[in-house]
Amino acid sequence: MTTRTSPCVRNLYLPIFASLFTAIITQLFIAAPAQAICEYQGQTYETGDTVGPYVCMPDGSWQPQ
Repeated sequence: MTTRTSPCVRNLYLPIFASLFTAIITQLFIAAPAQAICEYQGQTYETGDTVGPYVCMPDGSWQPQ
């Protein structure tokens, strides 16, 4: 004897799974690496900006090129 799920019960699960799937995919697309801000002589610079021989690193420090 096989047990079958009624169509009404299956239709209840669809919105739950769809909303969970949408929430997970949204988090994957929205999540982005943090951008550090480096300061040099009172001015702010974003990650990857260069000032002279130094590059602003993701941790907010200046490193030689």
